[in-house]
Amino acid sequence: MVEVEINGEPVKASYSIWALSLYEQEFGGANMLGDLFGVQVFDAPADGDGEDEGKKPEFKLDFTANDWAMLSRVLWAGVKNEDDSTPSFAEWAKSVESYKIFEIAGKVPNEVMRVCF
Repeated sequence: MVEVEINGEPVKASYSIWALSLYEQEFGGANMLGDLFGVQVFDAPADGDGEDEGKKPEFKLDFTANDWAMLSRVLWAGVKNEDDSTPSFAEWAKSVESYKIFEIAGKVPNEVMRVCF
């Protein structure tokens, strides 16, 4: 949670799976993480082989390439499939206080592929 000042008053903001979906709904399907981070470029660690001496290798992380809210919805479907007492997506997402989005991105699609294809 962060606190910022708006109109001279403190306002709290928090981010979660539900926030990804709210952003997507409010802004015509927009991708909150893609909009916020876009493409990030990092210096890649040197491989030590001496090639490309003097050039800095780069690593690009493209946050626009994934639909992060969709990944959260697919995760919910799997949770609901496992436990039918899981509430609606909106209620469930509101209850999730923290999560590791890269863990979701790494595991959920692989499991869907394993089971469905």
